[in-house]
Amino acid sequence: TGFDADPMRTTQYEIGFRQQIGENAAIDISGFYKNIIGQTQVQRVVAEPGAQSTTFYTIGNGDFATTKGVEIRLTLRRIERLQAQLNYTLSSAEGTGSNETAYYSASYNGTAIPTITSPLDYNQTHRGSVLLDYRFGPNDGGPVLQNLGANLIFSFSSGHAFTYSIAAAGGQADPYTAGTDYMIDTRTREAAETIGSSTTPWNFNMDMRLDKSFTIYDKLMATVYVRVNNLLN
Repeated sequence: TGFDADPMRTTQYEIGFRQQIGENAAIDISGFYKNIIGQTQVQRVVAEPGAQSTTFYTIGNGDFATTKGVEIRLTLRRIERLQAQLNYTLSSAEGTGSNETAYYSASYNGTAIPTITSPLDYNQTHRGSVLLDYRFGPNDGGPVLQNLGANLIFSFSSGHAFTYSIAAAGGQADPYTAGTDYMIDTRTREAAETIGSSTTPWNFNMDMRLDKSFTIYDKLMATVYVRVNNLLN
């Protein structure tokens, strides 16, 4: 429940097109833009003199964020048992706060809440995947290989934004010591760089699935499959 009368407002645009490339491929390109004003954030309220509680915190509307980017998808129809798809997204997500408690320490200390946009914690500049599917159809490859298929998904993404900080005098607090000693309270940390200017490492992952279908009776079929997540560990 917030005390701000202005509700959250969203403005969103998206445009795209599809183009066939030869007889076996097609490419989809789309651009998107989304602006959100009035996202929830912790806000500090100072009560009138003489009140039983002089200061309290509530959730109000204040943060805003902008997400924009381009999505590209290249699809190749099945040729000689192989089908493929390539997906790639280039995007940018910036705003004043990644979540409603992003600037709780500013509210707690009574300082100004930042209004300058910076990369949000969930921002990923690059994201994509490659899908390969190879399979034998009915009456293809003999009794052993017919209706046998393999599916491989390779996904990648750039890191998330974060900020290097100068730890408190006593070092970083952990879940067991946070709030027990002001010397290790993480609210005393200071940013050592511009907010969100560093990123975590890239992520790469490969999943695989093998499956084979059997005819049990007439049109009744069953599929047995093996799925391996994170194939390369």
